[in-house]
Amino acid sequence: MFCTSCGKEIPDGSMVCSECNKPIVTAQPEVAPVSEDSSTPVAEAPVKRTSDLDLNFGSLFGDFFKDPVGAVETRTRPTSYVIGIIVIAALAFVSLLNWILLTGDFGQAFGMTFSLVCAVAALVFSFFLLQGKFITTKFCIFGTLSMIGTSLISFVILYFFGGIADAVFETNIFSQASYALGLIFSALIVSRVLEEKTDSRVKSFWMTLIMFGSFTSIYALFSFIVTRI
Repeated sequence: MFCTSCGKEIPDGSMVCSECNKPIVTAQPEVAPVSEDSSTPVAEAPVKRTSDLDLNFGSLFGDFFKDPVGAVETRTRPTSYVIGIIVIAALAFVSLLNWILLTGDFGQAFGMTFSLVCAVAALVFSFFLLQGKFITTKFCIFGTLSMIGTSLISFVILYFFGGIADAVFETNIFSQASYALGLIFSALIVSRVLEEKTDSRVKSFWMTLIMFGSFTSIYALFSFIVTRI
């Protein structure tokens, strides 16, 4: 190696030049600057996507038994339509079960249940078509399904226990009574909910009367056809 000051050759590893007595300065390796903009992508935690649908049945039943009108009114949103469809499906199942226990004829039981489903469809569409003439806040078809479906919860429960009582006591009085009582109770709930939307008891009464009149008429018509086939 050579001295960096005088240029004389000195032994390797020397710290001081023996000729000029100056310290030997060794060149340090240059360190590349660290770039702040790293090209390595940073893995991000996946964002969990939650459904907007309201499927909280536990909360629904708890609210319904405390305040039926309030429970239905808070579930008139389109996001609750699945609950409405499930309640209507449960009503159809209960009807099919009751008629099978009553008649022992699956064909007639299916026909009467089909009549009930058509009546519920008439109830839904009559509300959907009448709302423009009676209420200011319009519902989409999903919001209509939400309200009508949840208002039928009491109908499903009463009709179910009425059918069980008929099977036990071998009569048809309980199912008929529970059917009428459940339908009236559902109509009262709908009327109260509409009263909040219209701010008029008269308008809510007439709209409810037309809706459930359509339900009863369609059910009577289809039931008559089924029993005559």
